[in-house]
Amino acid sequence: MLTLYKNKRSNPKGFTLIETLVAITILIIGVLGPLNIATRGIADGYYAKNQITATYLAQEGIEIINNRVFNNAGVVGAGTSEWLDGLDNCLLLGSGPCGVVVDQFTPIFNSCASVDCRLRFDTSINRYDQYDSNNEFQTGPILKREITLTKQNNGSSGADEELKISVRIDWFDKETPRNLVLTNYLYNEIP
Repeated sequence: MLTLYKNKRSNPKGFTLIETLVAITILIIGVLGPLNIATRGIADGYYAKNQITATYLAQEGIEIINNRVFNNAGVVGAGTSEWLDGLDNCLLLGSGPCGVVVDQFTPIFNSCASVDCRLRFDTSINRYDQYDSNNEFQTGPILKREITLTKQNNGSSGADEELKISVRIDWFDKETPRNLVLTNYLYNEIP
């Protein structure tokens, strides 16, 4: 008569090695899934924060140019200025884009070729300021703001009646380069 292998333990009281490995594998998969989702959520949150900040800084650049042109408009009415006065460093004349640094509420326009156009949040003054590697109060990502102004000649009179404002913000999310570009148009409505 042929006898088959018979388990001598009729009442096993533990887990086998294979059962333990399967249980550990399932547990690891159950923990790593939500952990991966949480990590991705944090990374996406940082990206969104930087993108919102870049949008704010680009909009601020456009508003600074708008304010300068509108302030010039009041002076132009008096016959003492042109509508684009003070924006020579930003006009596309071969010098490239310009940067704007607001110093005590007064905008200073400089060519990015001669001045560092990078910005970083300064906790001592509670706003974005020109990047300074020696300033211990500057924190967060470094964002580069470049403003390009281009005169558009659309009128039959040959005068520059339109101004294209392009603001480009560049920054890095970890090692990934990111950028954002906002464009606006202003029209010379001064007779």
